Amino acid sequence: MNPSPPLISAIIPCLNEELTLGICINKAMASFTQRGVKGEVIVGDNGSTDKSVEIAESLGARVVHQPTRGYGAALSAAAGAARGKYIIMADADDSYDWSQLDCFIDTLENGADFVMGNRFAGGIEAGAMPPLHRYLGNPVMSGIARWLYRSPIRDFHCGMRGFTREAFQKIAARSTGMEFASEMIINAQGCKMSMTTPFAYLLVSGCCFVGHNITMIALNALHVPLWSSVLLSFGIVVMLGYILHSLITFERSFSASVFMRYAASMSFNIPLTFATTWFWYCWIGFSMSVASPLASICMVLLNYLLSRWAIAPSGKKKVIDL
Repeated sequence: MNPSPPLISAIIPCLNEELTLGICINKAMASFTQRGVKGEVIVGDNGSTDKSVEIAESLGARVVHQPTRGYGAALSAAAGAARGKYIIMADADDSYDWSQLDCFIDTLENGADFVMGNRFAGGIEAGAMPPLHRYLGNPVMSGIARWLYRSPIRDFHCGMRGFTREAFQKIAARSTGMEFASEMIINAQGCKMSMTTPFAYLLVSGCCFVGHNITMIALNALHVPLWSSVLLSFGIVVMLGYILHSLITFERSFSASVFMRYAASMSFNIPLTFATTWFWYCWIGFSMSVASPLASICMVLLNYLLSRWAIAPSGKKKVIDL
């Protein structure tokens, strides 16, 4: 009878890292124990001539020998041997904290396919990164890469990452050297494993905002009662919002059940729209051309949260930047 596979595979590329490899392995093993999950550590050895292989095996790690030299080659070999549902990668020099796996595991368990570390958000130890890289090189290169590939990743070169085994296979990075790390992110974008971009949501919200206000102003000019105007506008905007969010923001096919859930979630807007519009239009005395946009602004955040809950696919097409 085959033993059950581990939940987590920690993969570590290695070339003569005898001074720090044991520290990384022990930290990863301790993380598995602390969380109460079954995990494994796989070392992708790139031809070490020191005691790295001996240390890894003595601590219970599996060693995969990769004769082809390079960071990407070593990681690919280790990932190919991984049996876990989730794979987490980081270097063997203890520059990344292998004891901090919980945030990666939590995010993957919540449905992400690919999780990136962010050293700028998580803190950089003194001396861990040269000042020129920290304040100029990395931010500039990450910014250029985000713009070129429309990626949400803030720290493009962070080497600590987590992903599902299926996601790694879809990403299909082939580089053998350090460019492997960048290829992973670029390919993830090509596989549509991208998180919803702010621009996409703002575009759809802007269309709904304009559609709602044109409807409200036109119906007011026709002397339609406020309550009826809100209901009519709701019907138009829900249909428009669902179509645009499905096509642009969350990239999923149309579904009657999802539309009903979206419409139900958006129904919270009916009393809110009526109350805020009544306040600006009837109580304060603004014209409808002013009152309706003011009321709409109150609903932007609520609409984002509700539409994401209703339409966003669970566990698919997500790249998360921690």
